[in-house]
Amino acid sequence: MKSISNIILLSIACASPVVAATTAQLYVDKLNTADGVNNPATGATWALIYDQNNDGVLPGGVADGASLTLANSAAIVSAFSNLELTDNKILANGDRIMEIGTVPVTGVLDWIITFDIGGGANQEVTGRKFAFYWFPDQAPGSTLNTTQPFSIGGFFESAPHVPSGSDYGMTIPTDGQSGNFLAFDSQSGWDEGRLVAVQVVPETSSALALSGLGLAALLRRRRN
Repeated sequence: MKSISNIILLSIACASPVVAATTAQLYVDKLNTADGVNNPATGATWALIYDQNNDGVLPGGVADGASLTLANSAAIVSAFSNLELTDNKILANGDRIMEIGTVPVTGVLDWIITFDIGGGANQEVTGRKFAFYWFPDQAPGSTLNTTQPFSIGGFFESAPHVPSGSDYGMTIPTDGQSGNFLAFDSQSGWDEGRLVAVQVVPETSSALALSGLGLAALLRRRRN
């Protein structure tokens, strides 16, 4: 496997029908920091985030077939506000961290995840969306300080990337569904730029207050 390739591969195997779950292998060859391609985010936190409230809007407003960009900054800060990076944590926008872990120092992530299929609070409903996110400067269990600059990457793809060998898109499978779940490979036409994080610089409350004071003074001058 070439080190410059970027692959995310989830291959789903049948789970026991008794536990109503589907297991999957999550494979990530490289996720990049905000410094650009060929800057792997080793030691970063990764997370799968599930559309818990079923409103069809994923955290940060990431669109189908797109990745997070600086244009998403306000929505990113709103959704991830002071989020604790732990399993089953509910985001400010009502979605939930479904699975979380650390990108190894090798830069290669090979992880077994479990979709707990069902309608319970910490279960997943077949057909709902989920998206992949990573936090280059954060360790699992830390709290994301969204009042200071922070790095985050994320993307959503409902359709399988066929050239990479994908059979499925980013929706919750049925219980016991099997086969290759999700794959993105820059060697097979996937845009490596979509696996680059962004550096979000939130507006501080003081900056907002100052801008409000400036606007009020301007309005007073205009009235006078």
